Amino acid sequence: AGSFHLGLDFFENITVAHEEGGQLYVETHGTGVADRVPLGPGTEPHLAFSLLGSYIAYAATTSGAEGGRRIFLRSGIGARWSSPQQVSSGEGDDRRPYLQIMEDGVPVTVWENRPAESPSRIWFRRGTRPPVDVGRGDHPALVLDRWGRAHVFFLRDDDIFYSKESSTQPGLFAHAANVTQT
Repeated sequence: AGSFHLGLDFFENITVAHEEGGQLYVETHGTGVADRVPLGPGTEPHLAFSLLGSYIAYAATTSGAEGGRRIFLRSGIGARWSSPQQVSSGEGDDRRPYLQIMEDGVPVTVWENRPAESPSRIWFRRGTRPPVDVGRGDHPALVLDRWGRAHVFFLRDDDIFYSKESSTQPGLFAHAANVTQT
């Protein structure tokens, strides 16, 4: 197996998403039974869960993506998974997705975009809203607070940076602050 991510669903089943030979698989282990579902081409899976089911964000090549991958999202209930929905739309290589699900079931995703000739940048998307550029960086992570506001963490020049979403204007992020200052 290549890249993988795992977690517990609402019913406390262990769910593992992993890459094997360029293909993504999701395995759910519960009550002694393991379901293995092939999802198709992809890499770098990241799982999230809600009361209604499981979600996965991942990177995959598309026919129209010159020089790189795009980020896709799928949702599933049991062994039934939705068709892939493309989340990113930039140029270059989109990778390292990180996914959280709001209480109302809306997926919130951050990822790293690496253009051919520029430093990598962090992008953010809530549901079907347009993607938002958070700033220069790589290796993103995301936390949603109890109000659904996004807090995005990422690396920049070997330091951890943090930017939070405005409480009055969703999708608008504060200037990134250096957390580690190493």
